Amino acid sequence: MYKEGFTYHIKDAFFANAKKHGFDKGLMSNKEGGSFRPTYYALRDESTNLIWVIPLSTKVEKYQSIYNDKVSKRGNCDTIVIGEYDGLKAAFLLQNMFPIREVYIDHVHTRNGNPVPVKEITKQEIIQKVKKLQQLLKRGIKPVFTEFSRLEQLMLSEQKEQSTIKAESLKENLSVKIAEAAELNASREKPDKPLKKTVEEL
Repeated sequence: MYKEGFTYHIKDAFFANAKKHGFDKGLMSNKEGGSFRPTYYALRDESTNLIWVIPLSTKVEKYQSIYNDKVSKRGNCDTIVIGEYDGLKAAFLLQNMFPIREVYIDHVHTRNGNPVPVKEITKQEIIQKVKKLQQLLKRGIKPVFTEFSRLEQLMLSEQKEQSTIKAESLKENLSVKIAEAAELNASREKPDKPLKKTVEEL
């Protein structure tokens, strides 16, 4: 389902699961039982195979002000990207990004039935800034609002569990097929009728 360069909506099941494990802080979750679904830009982390999702906001003036303030104080802002999306300005909130498994993606965002791509220039800026944030996270620095590291461990734990279940299922199916093949070979090797000789033939 996932393809780089597009935005997606996330299943309510992810947020329910996150809440069950105590992850509420910083997550821009679905509202009103899924009747309103935020849009997320998605990037795959090749090292873990998890999907990093970045919420979009149409409150551009609010986040442009935050962006400008950080640039004036620090010379840069790596936690927000202001770009064009679907013909309008949008704020990509890297400060609120979090990791999910691909199974939690509900569907790609569309306009008139067609997936809406993120402009290449915006996409490249996001990728560059995410790489910087990845390095900070690896060094134990927390540049995002979400409990990213703990949530990543939860997703990796689920991923490992699913891989184990899948492996056990494949092993079980293989054992059944081997047993069936052995039974079939045994039936082929067994003679149709036992050989008998009469006294006269001897």
